[in-house]
Amino acid sequence: MNIHLIGSNGSLATSIGKYCNSKGHHLNVFGRSMPKNYQYDQFVSLDLLKDSLDNPELYQADVLIYAAGAGVQSYLYESENQIYRLNVEVPIKLHQQLSQTSIGGGNSRLFWLLF
Repeated sequence: MNIHLIGSNGSLATSIGKYCNSKGHHLNVFGRSMPKNYQYDQFVSLDLLKDSLDNPELYQADVLIYAAGAGVQSYLYESENQIYRLNVEVPIKLHQQLSQTSIGGGNSRLFWLLF
């Protein structure tokens, strides 16, 4: 199975990465920094607050998992704007892009994992 994981080093992304490794899934990771605690096939640098989501490569997967978010770690201060953008605006944009791609027109599955 070809899995794309958005978010690279948070506890949720790390757990998902390790699970995918144990099942032998092909894993491409999109995030601000390269994964440290699990294996992946490809890393694509992506800052969800700065970079375009128009990259067709992002949507060419059997499963797209959104494991990025803001405001979930008590020791990090993130502005209300950042929290809203990462937890609301970006997932909506991803859904819109996925709906417009030929792959996203019913063939791909998109999972929102927001905590």
